[in-house]
Amino acid sequence: VLGYYKLDRSTLAAVPTGEQRFVVKDKNKREKAQDFRKEPSLVGPTVAAKVIAQIEASKAQPFSHVLFGLGIREVGSQTAELLAGHFKDIDALAKATPTELAAVDGVGPVMADQIADFFRTQQNLDLIAGLAAAGLNFSQSAAEQAAQKPQTLVGLTFVLTGSLAAMPRTEAEAALRRWGAKTSGSVSAKTSYVVAGPGAGSKLARAKQLDIPVLDEAALLHIVATGEVPAE
Repeated sequence: VLGYYKLDRSTLAAVPTGEQRFVVKDKNKREKAQDFRKEPSLVGPTVAAKVIAQIEASKAQPFSHVLFGLGIREVGSQTAELLAGHFKDIDALAKATPTELAAVDGVGPVMADQIADFFRTQQNLDLIAGLAAAGLNFSQSAAEQAAQKPQTLVGLTFVLTGSLAAMPRTEAEAALRRWGAKTSGSVSAKTSYVVAGPGAGSKLARAKQLDIPVLDEAALLHIVATGEVPAE
């Protein structure tokens, strides 16, 4: 991974793709001259420029995205958001004990041990140090901390189904998580609320079967704005 952050555009442009191309690109000229020589196909300056731009853009990703990208076992994007919001930076997270990790909502004892084990491995610490030196973000910015909501929805799990008019579903889920809620793609006995829009199908049926409260989009917008579930 670190190798990508050491690339420059000219070096990357000269990297062979593993394929071959004709030296004479025009088919008619090639056949007329009977010149069928081939040479290695290179990445080239256009593709190299795009890759370098993407690498540079990755340095602007928030701490939670970088944390998720480390590939810690069982730590998905939602858990990475919770950990980033709780510990604020990689140093505090790396020093956390399994007990301190398990105190974070959504992190059980097994996951806590796996996270702690990850930070006990020197190879992983070397990777983090190298990525930090390359410019990746391993702490929450002041703006992110200022925007962090009170965790009023901790312990609640929402499932969104059907279409939403006011915002994309992924944006709504992210907004719920900022208040401390969990979001899930499936309905189970552990689901607290199902938000159902037009076109809701099997998830809505499952919620009714399990007698799980069903909310409409107006209720969702209220929750996103206030961090409070409206009274039934």
